[in-house]
Amino acid sequence: MVSSKRQALIQRRRAYKKTDATNRVLKLWLQENETNANLEHIIQALENSQKEIKSLSDRLEIVLKFTHKAVQENQAWAWRGQIEQILQELQDIKKSPPAQLYICKFNCVAVFQTHNKEAEAILCKAVELSKDKIEEATCYLGLARYYDSISEYTKIKKMLTKCERLCAESDSGKLFADILLEQGRYHLQMYNLKVAQQYFIKSKELLEELDFDEDLKIIKMRSACLHYLGRISFERCDFPASARYYIKAQKLIDDTVRTHNAIQDVGTKAFYHLRLGQTLEACQILHSAKYHYLTSRNIFLDSTVSSTGLAQVELSLANLIGENPGLETSLRSSFKEQESQLKEALDLASSNGYQRGHSLALLKLVWFYIRKSRFHLVVLMAPKILSSREIWNSGQIKRIIILGYKSSFGLYGLGLYHRFVLRYLRWTGNNKFLLECPCTDPGCKKVSNTHSRATN
Repeated sequence: MVSSKRQALIQRRRAYKKTDATNRVLKLWLQENETNANLEHIIQALENSQKEIKSLSDRLEIVLKFTHKAVQENQAWAWRGQIEQILQELQDIKKSPPAQLYICKFNCVAVFQTHNKEAEAILCKAVELSKDKIEEATCYLGLARYYDSISEYTKIKKMLTKCERLCAESDSGKLFADILLEQGRYHLQMYNLKVAQQYFIKSKELLEELDFDEDLKIIKMRSACLHYLGRISFERCDFPASARYYIKAQKLIDDTVRTHNAIQDVGTKAFYHLRLGQTLEACQILHSAKYHYLTSRNIFLDSTVSSTGLAQVELSLANLIGENPGLETSLRSSFKEQESQLKEALDLASSNGYQRGHSLALLKLVWFYIRKSRFHLVVLMAPKILSSREIWNSGQIKRIIILGYKSSFGLYGLGLYHRFVLRYLRWTGNNKFLLECPCTDPGCKKVSNTHSRATN
């Protein structure tokens, strides 16, 4: 009898030691910075301490701290599992979870599909759990971004109005700058370029007034403002200015990563290559454009940060097929190959619920058929375009016109209208063109030098 009691005591002591050791490991991870942290080891430590009440608060802090890293390193699914476990344990002890935990869950869910009703429900739950106006405004801002991804423009405007009202009742310069940035993105989608530019400049100026040297989020927001100002310059056919904005925005991120030993935002880098590639394509610097497109595509394929971005890259790559017989690429110059590329982008956008990309891919395909005089295929595409959710969600004739314009020039490619504009600008002696890629990427320089030797 004594022996069995002694054995039980030994087992309890071992269990306590194991629990203490696990808790010490968790506390060590809390002290680690985002860059040096090993996510697989962290997930293992979280799994080892599941259902231990003593470690619950530490596990909660770890999940909140490293969600961004989990998304960047393709661990969103495993990370979501840890969030679900913590939510269940909090429910078991009848303790209300923080709203930020649901925002982290949304960030993981949104990786796999843009249009996801669960994602909307998660953010609505975060709104319910908000404890102050800043937290509530942050949740509404998340909802605005979700509605942007599924082209619910009326709801975007409604969410941003709520954000501005709540932010006006609080004192958060960083949050207000983020709201201004999102307002700018909304007006850019509606093609109100002047209004969008004003919002981006206001957001950028406000961020520059803040102490951003040690705040990585502020630096990323400031970089985003520069990036979107580049988008506006592109729409206005000021290609040197557009390239300068893109390069400056990415340099700000790269310098921050190097100086603060921070984790690289792969989505930001992929979109940088995509947008710079579009600018180079507009200036007919096709070899460099192809380099940046393929670099962007490889980043998107190696990560899960933005399936919408991959669809955009595929649409841009389709433009290069047949453009230059000397272009060294695996993309064959043929009608079938270009049609296949466009349809691949269409399917990719559709499977991920990316309505804006789906509609623009449809329109891009129509322009392609018109250019190739395949008018019977244009007729077959008409019902698909008219049933497009993007068009009906906007509820505005202006938005439909914008979609047609963008499909031929703006965000997704260089079609009939774009070609007319470029010819006119060159005819008038306009100097808003690039003669070579202004980036310092060694890979791009190598491609440019190789092409120059081949053509000389």
